[in-house]
Amino acid sequence: MKNYLLFTALSVLLSGCLVVKSHTGSTPETIAKGVKTVENSKAVTRTTTRGSLLCEHAPGCPEMAIDWKQNRGAYDISMHIYGPDRIGMKAFTFIVDGSHYSYSTQSATSYRSLENSNVLESANTVRVPSSLFSRFKNAQNIQVQINTNQKDISYAMLSNGKQSKAYQLFLRAY
Repeated sequence: MKNYLLFTALSVLLSGCLVVKSHTGSTPETIAKGVKTVENSKAVTRTTTRGSLLCEHAPGCPEMAIDWKQNRGAYDISMHIYGPDRIGMKAFTFIVDGSHYSYSTQSATSYRSLENSNVLESANTVRVPSSLFSRFKNAQNIQVQINTNQKDISYAMLSNGKQSKAYQLFLRAY
């Protein structure tokens, strides 16, 4: 019961209290929409969208970020999981209307401790072909499975017409 209350409180804290530093080129409006623009010069070099998956009954809902800078016909998708433990991610599988698309992570999982809390961010990235995004656009159901060092975890990105924040931001940017 204590663990359930801890995870519930942690989820509420993380969903409303994370602060993103403003970068040059970002405005409050774009940050509120989940779009962050990063400038290294006068030209915009990278735009990302980041939103949570559908997590109705589970605390510590992961966030999915898409880097919209195309790299040889592919895009980087990263998962960010917040919780008290380090979660090593090995691969992501996207189940689009029953078809499985699996991708191994590019490197070791990175970990970051959030200031003034016991919460750790575990993050890792996969590179996916642009053809996966056209499948996302026309899908009815999308599940995201994350293969971790503890167990496989699965969350919906799109389920029976219900769209996650990650999917809504994907549609705006695609």
